[in-house]
Amino acid sequence: MTEFVLAENDRYWWPVVVLFPDPEKPGSFVEQKLSMEFELQERDDYIKSRKLVAEMTDPEEIVAHEHAELVRLSKNWSGVVGKNKEPVPFTEAALRAAIQKPWFRTGVYRAMNEAQSGEKPRLGN
Repeated sequence: MTEFVLAENDRYWWPVVVLFPDPEKPGSFVEQKLSMEFELQERDDYIKSRKLVAEMTDPEEIVAHEHAELVRLSKNWSGVVGKNKEPVPFTEAALRAAIQKPWFRTGVYRAMNEAQSGEKPRLGN
């Protein structure tokens, strides 16, 4: 059994699955994988953030808040390459560019929420 480590800033690596539209098979997806290093969002901070979003009425403001939160909690990535298969270093600018792509954004948000919940994903749902 592994001991529980109570750290001031909990960081962890988590697998991300991105479903990218298959350029060769219309209506199909290609599964692409990477890993992200996230910092834990503590419960009080999460609740405060959700309350703030609930009070927002402008969709652009909500998206900006959620993107800023993702950028704040994302610390690194692995398995991200460019067109020529060269590794793309993690930077805030690179992350902000990547989350403009809906399939990347969806995969990263799904992974972060799964990891932050502390529960394994339910299969079949």
